[in-house]
This record gives sequence, structure tokens and C-alpha cells, in this order.
Amino acid sequence: MNEIEALKSARNSYCYARNVLKGRFEKGEDAISKNADYSKLYKENIYDAKKELEKELKKKLEKEQKEIKNLRDSINVHYLYGVEV
Repeated sequence: MNEIEALKSARNSYCYARNVLKGRFEKGEDAISKNADYSKLYKENIYDAKKELEKELKKKLEKEQKEIKNLRDSINVHYLYGVEV
């Protein structure tokens, strides 16, 4: 199925997002929104804003925790050994 075919119905748009893109299909969201069943499936299986935000925040937190650990390690090396870092 191509993108043009996918835009013809809610079912096609949902299946295209799930099977081909394996993620959001923004162009098809209008068609999907007109069908309650596919809207629910799309929200649960393809696009869950809460899950996306949680993933993004988790990545950011992990990065910041790593930076803090590196700073602590640098301070400890400097303090213990008098080494400039």
C-alpha cells in the first residue's frame, strides 16, 4: 500500500501507520479521527502522547544523571589526587 491509498480510509491509514511506517502517520490522522474504533486503536498502538513524553523525559534524565556522575568523578579525582581535570 502506498501513501495515496492509505489516505482513502481510516482503516487504510491505520494499517499504513501500523504495518508500513510502524509509527505515526500524521497525514492520515484526519481520516483516522473520523472513525471511533480506529481512533482508539491508533491512540493505543501507534500514538500515545504520554508514552512519547515519558520516553523523551527518561532519555533526558539519563543524560543529566550521566553528566552529574562524570562531574562527581572529576571532583573526586581532583580532590583525592590533586590532579587537574
